[in-house]
Amino acid sequence: MFFTPYVPLAGSSDSADALGFNGLSAKLADLLFPQFTVTTRRPAYHGFLCFALNYLKKNGYAGDSWSPEARIRDLEIFWVAHSKHLKGENILNGDKFTDLGILSKKGLTLNRAQEDDLFYKDLVYGTYGHYAVPSQTWGLLETDRNLTELGEELAEAWEARGGGRNQFVPLLNKWMEGNQPLPDSPNKKLRPYLASEDPSDREREVWREIIDETIQENPVSGLLWKKPIKKDTLKLADSEENYCSFFDEVHNHYENYGPEPTRRELQQRLNLCQHFEAIGALAQYVFERAYLRPDNWKPTPKDRVLQEKIWEALMGALKKFNSITCRDKPAWALPETLEGCSSSDLEAKIIEHHAAYQFQKGAEPFMEGNTVKLEGQVKKKTGSRLTVEVLSEKLNALAEKGGADLVERIKRAAAWHYRRNWYFPKAQAWREYAGRV
Repeated sequence: MFFTPYVPLAGSSDSADALGFNGLSAKLADLLFPQFTVTTRRPAYHGFLCFALNYLKKNGYAGDSWSPEARIRDLEIFWVAHSKHLKGENILNGDKFTDLGILSKKGLTLNRAQEDDLFYKDLVYGTYGHYAVPSQTWGLLETDRNLTELGEELAEAWEARGGGRNQFVPLLNKWMEGNQPLPDSPNKKLRPYLASEDPSDREREVWREIIDETIQENPVSGLLWKKPIKKDTLKLADSEENYCSFFDEVHNHYENYGPEPTRRELQQRLNLCQHFEAIGALAQYVFERAYLRPDNWKPTPKDRVLQEKIWEALMGALKKFNSITCRDKPAWALPETLEGCSSSDLEAKIIEHHAAYQFQKGAEPFMEGNTVKLEGQVKKKTGSRLTVEVLSEKLNALAEKGGADLVERIKRAAAWHYRRNWYFPKAQAWREYAGRV
């Protein structure tokens, strides 16, 4: 199982989102695949969540002193413990479970003492926290978190993974009663319930129903499910050399597909994502370059040439973004901040945008003007992105080489290094899980 590591919200760093672009990126991604978030990894977790809610309801936990949702933590501990012993799969917030002594003590039974731990009670983390809202988007849960008809079907399909050899529920019953210790050795009969195991035929069938339902409910993004992009197109997003062609190929794939109004709306959404990615990448680079450079830095003539070309690339992409009249286009403060700015004040305007964003959320800006106020906030490596220095070297090489398409090449280089997740590979994985390859 693969979940995000436990990070307390109050102590998390916002260095990767100094300009407030992540929220807009998520809203734009929702125009394509609203069912996905960065923490939704596999369809199997939806199945477990539906099963857990169904189990708790059927077994009378709705009248518990805790809400039924809170008891999901008890089921989750049972599930991840068996998964760890069976296949050594990474588990959700495993370090926190270990801190509670849940996965390290032999013969440990369910003990209400651990309920006093804040992590145990905090359902922001875990299967419920990461999958409840996406499950609602999929049509598996109602707004009150009760299962829909599809959710009940998926719950039953997940529970039946073991077929006639079903041992999961009997052992779970004993665990929930406090009579069944967690395993200290693998129970091979529970292997079908691993998150990494293939679904049963019935589970695949239910997921096909779920996908068909979302196509009906969301006709624009539904086109992406009715006619998924080809694997060769997906591969374009795997390398810098080919990434520049990714959105072009996606556009071409849907150019003549579907009813005209729906098709046009999808093309507009794709354009918003593509142009935002370029704008965000260039602005992020300008900000991080300013933050990381030495105090005694002075621009050279080459720096000024590159600055001019970056401005040209950013303003060109911004003009295209602003021209899109998509009805679901989210609001964004940066275009207004940059309106009418010249290449010489581009950097100052972007830093101004950063300071305004930080103040808006009640935080100190990393820098104001040319002065760094908070040290160590922008790392030289952010996730899998290359360092600002490496990208600077690449952009300088492009500027020195010149050419009629220099501005476009600068924009594409930045977009690759600061690329966003638009969830096309995840949609492919969901289709394969449902047996639609």
